[in-house]
Amino acid sequence: MNKQQLRLVSTCSNVSDKSEVSVLCDSSGEVRMKVFRGHFDAINSCQFCNRDSLILSASNDKTIRFWESDGGSQLQSLNLHTDIISCCRVNSKTDPKFSFVTSSWDKSVAKWDGETGQNLWRGFHDGIVTTCAISSDAHVIVSASDGDYVIKVWDTRTDENAVHTIKNFHRGSVTSIAFHPDNSRICTTSSDMTARIWDFNSTSTTAQLSGHKNIVSCCAFSNNGRMLCTGSWDKSLHLWDIATGSYRRTGPKTIERGHEGSISSCCYSPDDTMLASASYDQNVIIWDTKYNLQKFSLKGHNGWVNDVCFSQDQKWALTCSSDMTIRMWNIESEEKMPIFLANKISLGLKLIECTQCGKKFSITEAGDDLSLTRCVFCRLKDRSKVLNITTEIE
Repeated sequence: MNKQQLRLVSTCSNVSDKSEVSVLCDSSGEVRMKVFRGHFDAINSCQFCNRDSLILSASNDKTIRFWESDGGSQLQSLNLHTDIISCCRVNSKTDPKFSFVTSSWDKSVAKWDGETGQNLWRGFHDGIVTTCAISSDAHVIVSASDGDYVIKVWDTRTDENAVHTIKNFHRGSVTSIAFHPDNSRICTTSSDMTARIWDFNSTSTTAQLSGHKNIVSCCAFSNNGRMLCTGSWDKSLHLWDIATGSYRRTGPKTIERGHEGSISSCCYSPDDTMLASASYDQNVIIWDTKYNLQKFSLKGHNGWVNDVCFSQDQKWALTCSSDMTIRMWNIESEEKMPIFLANKISLGLKLIECTQCGKKFSITEAGDDLSLTRCVFCRLKDRSKVLNITTEIE
């Protein structure tokens, strides 16, 4: 997505809280990007919530902020923490009555009511808290502190005492934590160049994942729970098949040659067909998980991109950066992205325009009938014979 191809159509400012949203459109008038401004320092974390109607952000300016994703208005600023806020995570992106957790360099981790903005619970570490995560039922919080490398598991229904304190789990700072979709385990990543999976039932480590050549900065489970992605300062993504455990024999699948800088964040789309990676090279790449190839890149930030996530309808990607902005990118019309089509061709796929509906579709030159002129959907309507079409591009 080339920012030179976009035009600024509106900028709305709020004098009282000094926030601003800019809307950029393409030549057809379609909104391609929204830029949210209001934080006064680097933004470390961002999340969609409440069925994509709200955006949550956390910053070095010690504030947590809510934004209206449609109009761009800043709705609320929360000021509990007294130092840099390192991370924020929601328990549900669809439930209006969601909870979220924040971690801070003030050595605390806090749970919040997403509907009211009320602080519900707070726990403390002996060192700065580098990252946090919350279970989908909002009962369990996991956080990690720097210096002592301690991971704490909290049951927020009880009191401020950790249920489990895991010491010496990593030999370096813990950089990220992610819950498995069924809440049975967590993955942690570290500056010691490893990722580890910890099981709640056995209260033990079930896997140590090695192979990255630099700090492992982020991790994400696929929504079907079968895959785990880890991202690293070595500029690569590793994909671990945790459902079959095949990585134990063959190692992980590796995605590289995409970013020119360290990878800071990764996230699966709700249907697991896409994977997003954010980087200190100021770019975000959207990957096709079927082929593990780059679909397109999102360029426009003027600083490190620290976090990325997808909307539930998969029409938008959300990013935040050290340039003090949050950006919403329209990723719905992927056929407009030249990189997407170029990578399809590199797979040996021939692109054809359907003579009936006009949409592009692809066939494998080696295995499909090269005389096809209509896409699978048009042929299905006519109850024609369906051949082995590799993929459709809509």
